[in-house]
Amino acid sequence: MTQPWMVAVLVAVLAPLFTYLGIARKTSGRIATTEASKLWEEAGSLRAVYRDEITRLRDSIEVLEREIRALKVENQQFKVRIAELEKSNGT
Repeated sequence: MTQPWMVAVLVAVLAPLFTYLGIARKTSGRIATTEASKLWEEAGSLRAVYRDEITRLRDSIEVLEREIRALKVENQQFKVRIAELEKSNGT
């Protein structure tokens, strides 16, 4: 049979634990303070700025990659032309 003191100890240990778990679950994912809320909004603004910057940079990279491909083709054509000139000059 359970002793009354065992029940008291069990309740004394488990009650705060269940209270903490209940509050933690209820408030998880929420921002409670005004300062934290402001910081979260500022972080959101920064993320939007960075997202726009990444998109702009990605577009610039695509343009530069196209230019590099075109220049590589042109460079290869120059190499072929130089080889033809060297061959015709006997060099």
